[in-house]
Amino acid sequence: MTWQVDKDKLLKTIDILALVPPNPGVPSSEFFKVIRKENVLTLSVASVVTGQVKLAGTGTFPFKRFYLDRKLFIPFVQASKDLQTSSPFVFEAVDEKTLLVIHGSRRAQFCAQEKITGYGIAPKDALLDKVVLDKTTRNLIYCARDIAPNDPSTPHLNCVFAQPNGTGLDIFATNQKVIFHGHAEARARVKIPFPLNLVPLLGSDALNEIHWRETIVSLNFDNGHIWQPISAKAKVTFPTAQIKEAFNQPQTLLFRTSCEKFGTVINRMCSYLGAVRREDWILKLSCGEGHSAVALSCEIPNSLFKERLKVGAAIKPFKMNWPLNMLAPVFEYLATDKKHDVTVSLDKTGKICMVKAGRLHVGITTKEEGKKK
Repeated sequence: MTWQVDKDKLLKTIDILALVPPNPGVPSSEFFKVIRKENVLTLSVASVVTGQVKLAGTGTFPFKRFYLDRKLFIPFVQASKDLQTSSPFVFEAVDEKTLLVIHGSRRAQFCAQEKITGYGIAPKDALLDKVVLDKTTRNLIYCARDIAPNDPSTPHLNCVFAQPNGTGLDIFATNQKVIFHGHAEARARVKIPFPLNLVPLLGSDALNEIHWRETIVSLNFDNGHIWQPISAKAKVTFPTAQIKEAFNQPQTLLFRTSCEKFGTVINRMCSYLGAVRREDWILKLSCGEGHSAVALSCEIPNSLFKERLKVGAAIKPFKMNWPLNMLAPVFEYLATDKKHDVTVSLDKTGKICMVKAGRLHVGITTKEEGKKK
């Protein structure tokens, strides 16, 4: 028996499955499960998220069920991107335990594996809503992801929380030390705790729309989808009201500057720290009374990096520390904003620093060291 599929169609399918990250030691994430039904294959892979795609070809796939080693199969298929040949991929059986894949003059053999479990069942929950996310909405979700904790002890916070507000979506995240609120124009009818492991996949050009269901969030592509269960606890107890209240408190302005300038300076400091453990990314900000520039510094073992940002006269002196590992995506986003200013303020307690710029607000619990007792 022989089955063949167009090169571009197979590449598109494999690129979708490759979005599901392998998880060493989890066989269902390291092998694609291939199920034959007539001339259509269903390929599945499961890690922290689960993916499933349909792939139609011609002929008959030589195995009713087969487990393909993704570490070997993906490179073989993706190498065809650099080849001029438009030949289809052809699948044949060498024997009852060996699959032969032919592409032009290239050949690859893959051995059958024992049955692997853990691939899950494709979602069948009733569809609650679907939404197409514009670039700004995706960027806001990216900004929020590193602020949300990925910690089993805080299941009510392990998400980026999206809530309809009548004119769009409110995007929230918090780890109790940093709070995030963004406003997006994307429309939806239901609130959803967006799973953190799906966020990196939002950048795929192949993504069509997001389906929100009762128990899962599904990213839908032309010929398949990738999904992850939502946190039921977060859906009920995520502290949206407390985050809104914190941002509505009276604030004292420290300084104002352009988003692009502020984000660019901090992005540059992040580039210095690429080889350093992210937990050590602490950004120190300070400004003396009457000074017209904010001093920024990052100190790590054996190194110290400094920058200065002109902001005009600061409203009041300050000295504080920010967890840059959680905030780096925020400043990467700000660096692209050429329209808005960013304001940096303190709330009435002097314990929370508020950063406001365009569509996003960030609150950072910080000790204003300029007032040591």
